[in-house]
Amino acid sequence: MITTILNHNIIKIICLLFFISISNHVTGQESKDYYTHEISFGTDNDFFVWHTDTDRFYTYGVNANYRWKAKENSFFTKLFPKNKGVYHDIGINVEAYTPDVGDFDMQTPNRPFAGWSYFEYKLGYDFDNTSIKTGVDIGILGPHSYAGNLQNWFHREITGDATLNWDNQIGDIFGVNFRFEYARTLKRYSWFDISAVLNSSLGNIFIYAEPALLFRFGKFQNIGNSIALNNQILSAKKDTEFFIDASFRYKFSGYNATLEGDIFNDSLFSSEVINNLIFNAYGGVNFVKNHWVLQMRYYYANGEFDNGQNHRYVSVVAGYRF
Repeated sequence: MITTILNHNIIKIICLLFFISISNHVTGQESKDYYTHEISFGTDNDFFVWHTDTDRFYTYGVNANYRWKAKENSFFTKLFPKNKGVYHDIGINVEAYTPDVGDFDMQTPNRPFAGWSYFEYKLGYDFDNTSIKTGVDIGILGPHSYAGNLQNWFHREITGDATLNWDNQIGDIFGVNFRFEYARTLKRYSWFDISAVLNSSLGNIFIYAEPALLFRFGKFQNIGNSIALNNQILSAKKDTEFFIDASFRYKFSGYNATLEGDIFNDSLFSSEVINNLIFNAYGGVNFVKNHWVLQMRYYYANGEFDNGQNHRYVSVVAGYRF
């Protein structure tokens, strides 16, 4: 009962913030040289990987985001006067995590079913060759995320596959994560650059630090206003991006509630079998021109257990700036 009330209240808060944002910003006069608003929709799914024939680990995600540029004389722009641009980002996300449904060998650790639905808010800053973002995620991990319902609907109505039994998924947990991202370009040429990126999360759902190297090849903007890190709302209307990118990362995972359950209870698995150092990488294609934004990436990651299988999925994002 309490979880249902919390879930309904979160939905109300999300809707209220969204409509406040629209009413405060869409009515404003459009900048002459910049778009000031953006909507985007994305999905991640191992279904898109042709040589993958089973749901496994992070099996799908869907998201919708609305971004808008902060006004020049706002509190947020004055907070760091040397910034070249500031924007806000609100989003709704649903993520599903499943065991390897093709391998229920009881001798091998297999993760539990888990669904994570949350609202996110991020504040992004562009500096010289630097991007900084802070944010917070608030949501529900468990049955009231409805991630399992959405997955089984997709199996029934779209792919015609057998549905999965989510009855033993991780129970409801109200989740809050505080997030931070820092990126800085290390070396840049006209058609190629290298950036260092740090992503981190601190909360009762995810605790991790993830340093990375990001490589871009092609026509691109500075890291602080590039689609590479979803900062394209800060780029000028005349600016075009078309490049491929690749990133190599190590995630130092302190806690993962989608795998281990409630952080305030005993973990579902012993520390000896959990992989706390996860290598992951992606390669992708990125495109921004006029109003339109498009990104497609192929992700690879080590397993969540020391002897677990690797994982692959594809991410697709489409957006419209106005």
